[in-house]
Amino acid sequence: MRRTTRNGALAWQRVVVAILVGGCAHSQNPIQTPAGPPTVTASTPATIKAPLPTAEETRPAPPTPTPASAATGAPEEPPPACSSAPAEPPPSPAKGSEVVIEVDPPVLDAIRALGDKIVLFTPRRAPLRRLEYLKTTGTELGLWGIELFEPVTRMLGTAGVTVGADDKGIARVIGDGHFGELFRSNPELRLFVTHAYDDGRETAIARMGGGVRLTFKERKYAGSGEGSRCDGG
Repeated sequence: MRRTTRNGALAWQRVVVAILVGGCAHSQNPIQTPAGPPTVTASTPATIKAPLPTAEETRPAPPTPTPASAATGAPEEPPPACSSAPAEPPPSPAKGSEVVIEVDPPVLDAIRALGDKIVLFTPRRAPLRRLEYLKTTGTELGLWGIELFEPVTRMLGTAGVTVGADDKGIARVIGDGHFGELFRSNPELRLFVTHAYDDGRETAIARMGGGVRLTFKERKYAGSGEGSRCDGG
């Protein structure tokens, strides 16, 4: 009986030693948890960061260039075009002033060929802005005398005016006795040609007769001297 008790005690001692040895071995070689990404829970805020942009990506894009002239760099504008809309008529010239008409060089030479003693008038209420606007010489052209007909119509032909007869003839001859009422009594007249008198009687056309003196200069075109002829009617 005593031997059995001793053997049982020895058995229990072995078990205790085995447990202690096993416990020590377990504490010296703990179970390693495999490494991995951290677990994100609701209580652990997470920030997802995008990769930083490169220097090339952060460089601002160049502005879109606008069309510009090579000389000034200013925005290029379209060339002006001839308008089909009728131009607003200029105001009537003041009393005592002159109306200046631009003409091509051959026409200017033909006008100068008339001589210093020849003067031209047009109505102040609706002055002739270009010689080409004469529609009919029979109604719209007036002359002091018949001797002026040939040089004046030659000059008008140089300007492109067709000289032709109508129901009033090929031109109207009006003497100096009517100068004081010339354009008021003859509203259809657009051009009147007379002599420049030593006593200045022709000035009555501008003072009382509703006319204005015409002078001429060489026509200039845009660009190289030719350009676009966009003159109104």
